[in-house]
Amino acid sequence: MSKVLTDWFQIRQHRQIRKEMDELSKQIQASGKILYRKENQKLVVTIDRFQEGRESTLGAIKVREKVIAYTLEDIQRNEKLYAKTAIPVGTYPVTLRKVGGFFARYSKLFGKEHPMLWIRQVPNFTYILIHMGNKHTHSAGCVLVGSNYDYVNGDFVLLDSKSAYLELYQEVAFHLLAGGSVTLKVRNLIKNPKLYTGGYDG
Repeated sequence: MSKVLTDWFQIRQHRQIRKEMDELSKQIQASGKILYRKENQKLVVTIDRFQEGRESTLGAIKVREKVIAYTLEDIQRNEKLYAKTAIPVGTYPVTLRKVGGFFARYSKLFGKEHPMLWIRQVPNFTYILIHMGNKHTHSAGCVLVGSNYDYVNGDFVLLDSKSAYLELYQEVAFHLLAGGSVTLKVRNLIKNPKLYTGGYDG
């Protein structure tokens, strides 16, 4: 493909991303005007880990008990290995982070300020985010999301990460910007660690 065509495709892709983010921003801004009933102030998001690869952990993330996307993390370990370990099973608050490298990169990518989904109060971990990515090597302890997954050379990979991320982001950021709180529950449903037996049936 010629450089002219390559540049044209890149420009077109960038315009499409900005268009999607413009629409998402309008929806999120509109959500800030919504008055939630008291019982709707708390949103619970759940990650069910259900398979392990050699160095990867596959899960499903649910919002209001509906599976929104698949998740990919580093392997679970009894002792933390820096940048190669999934966060511990537990319950954590989620807030928005408006500083740091990911915030700067995503704001540039999407053409406007893009606060990151930040998993807080994780023991022995700092700055754990939910973001886009396809392989466990794209994470240093963070949670990646995708619309589907594959199993390649002993590890899991995510597919169509951008669309899954935007769908999840809309759900969670919508709630936070409207004044609600978000809690993330991470659960381990793996019965046979490091043995791939099939898909998620939760």
